[in-house]
Amino acid sequence: MIERYFEDGILKFTNLLTSTQINIIRNEIDHFSKLDIGTKIFEKDEVSIRSIMSYHNKNDILNYFTSYKPIAEVVESIIGTRVYVSQSKINLKSPAGIGKKWEYHRGFTFWHLLDGKPNQDMVSVFICLSKQTIENGAVFILEKSHKGFDVP
Repeated sequence: MIERYFEDGILKFTNLLTSTQINIIRNEIDHFSKLDIGTKIFEKDEVSIRSIMSYHNKNDILNYFTSYKPIAEVVESIIGTRVYVSQSKINLKSPAGIGKKWEYHRGFTFWHLLDGKPNQDMVSVFICLSKQTIENGAVFILEKSHKGFDVP
């Protein structure tokens, strides 16, 4: 598993969370998005929330899943040290016509330039709460994109 991660730059798991856990997360995100907590980024309509940044230290339930033990154990085996959550972000899916797509980017570029992170010794973890389809704004990850190039 670890060899595959270093070769492909991605690991995909299904059913790490139960449907009950997924519903708990969805309900908590719905509740949390109505509060004046975290940094909110809005869609072009200036009403629909596109993203909520930095929720992990502001909500106990969401924080629990941010450091969920089965996921943390995989990450720790990849990076070789204990997990530390540097950033957290909830990306909400806005209705067609309101939401815009995220352009291709590499997370490390932003972590390096904006946060001063000197090395790429970190991983991104996505917990998908709905089926990923082109119609509903799937996340596309380019396998092997971690090898040999950087996007300024």
